Amino acid sequence: MPETTKPKVPRGPNAERRAATRAKIMEAAVGCLAEFGYAATSTPLVAKMAKVSRGSLLHQFPTKVDLILAVAEYAARAQAMRRDWQEVVLDLNAALQLSPRRADLLVLRASARRALKNYQDALADTEAALKLSPGDGSALVERGLLRRQLGDMGGARRDFQAALKTASGSVAEEAKANLDDLAP
Repeated sequence: MPETTKPKVPRGPNAERRAATRAKIMEAAVGCLAEFGYAATSTPLVAKMAKVSRGSLLHQFPTKVDLILAVAEYAARAQAMRRDWQEVVLDLNAALQLSPRRADLLVLRASARRALKNYQDALADTEAALKLSPGDGSALVERGLLRRQLGDMGGARRDFQAALKTASGSVAEEAKANLDDLAP
């Protein structure tokens, strides 16, 4: 009987695999805590939700306490990042008070608001930027990103196509990359 061998699956470097496993575990732990609470969250449940072996979880976090402490640190970092974006929006608000007709500042604020998931205000910023500077490639790309986030794929595609016609350099490259991502 001929011997069959499994094809080798290429694996990334150990550090990358560990980081990916850790990220899956953290996301699952946050989800379990939110859905089931502390008392009902167990390491076997988190491992099951993360789709990793219990051994992989225990290698990263030997006890439930270690896991919960890591989740608290993870949440604190996420909150700090969110606070940073809020400070960016505040700084841009101040700059726009001084120079209200700066389309570039509106696009930057739209990007910060998108990071905060404040999509409607971000969309309003891109609309205002495009009124000040019709055909602005950066504003079109940002509006396309927002439309894609909101599920308006046709509008996103139109914005990326329009940006390709008017923009150059890195803005055009970003428009092209996003347009390629939307391809069926």
